[in-house]
Amino acid sequence: MHAEAPQEPALAADERAVVPGAGVRHLIASVAGRLLAVPVALLREMSEVLPLALLPLVPPWFRGVANLRGEALVVVDLLAFLGQGEVQDQPSSRLLVIGPPEGEVVAGLLVERVFGVVPVAAGALRTSGIPADADTPLAPYLAGHFDHERGEVAVLDVDRLFTAMAVS
Repeated sequence: MHAEAPQEPALAADERAVVPGAGVRHLIASVAGRLLAVPVALLREMSEVLPLALLPLVPPWFRGVANLRGEALVVVDLLAFLGQGEVQDQPSSRLLVIGPPEGEVVAGLLVERVFGVVPVAAGALRTSGIPADADTPLAPYLAGHFDHERGEVAVLDVDRLFTAMAVS
């Protein structure tokens, strides 16, 4: 039996709150050096990578099932889903627990590093085109992109991504 890894706190309610005039808050993370963002409203929490129970006969991007405080959490690897390797397990790696605020948790998404939460003004989010350096396999799963001091950030369309994973 694996000991559970220490948990990072769930996102606080004030981190999910919409501040008038501040725009939508996004959590910026990286996968294979690519900056990605997820709207904070879709994040239940963030944790260190938990021990995984491996399952047979699943796609390579289905990394396993983690025990999240007694609940089974499916853990997926975006890079493996896109056929571009695997998210490398490193001390900075995190698990983004995705799910609507009032709904069930959908899955845990592995990322290599988290940079923090930033507000993105409505006018700053570009929904046409894809980021200049976005990998072609990632393009169908993007909701838009915005500029940040760290560079251009691609916003994941998690609904589209998880729907595609469910069909695969």
